[in-house]
Amino acid sequence: MTSPTIEGDPIKTYFRALPGGGLEVFTDSTADSFGSEAWSHIRCADVASLVDRESCEDV
Repeated sequence: MTSPTIEGDPIKTYFRALPGGGLEVFTDSTADSFGSEAWSHIRCADVASLVDRESCEDV
């Protein structure tokens, strides 16, 4: 999924379902010249966890 920042820079997000359950989310902010310009990676218990991210952890 690609979405623009307020300035119009693209942020790409990749979702991957894990074989034993759960979900990984990779976010590519390297093209965000006003942001972190880095990748982030979180792991969540399920898709519903993405709403509040309480059961998600940084990896």
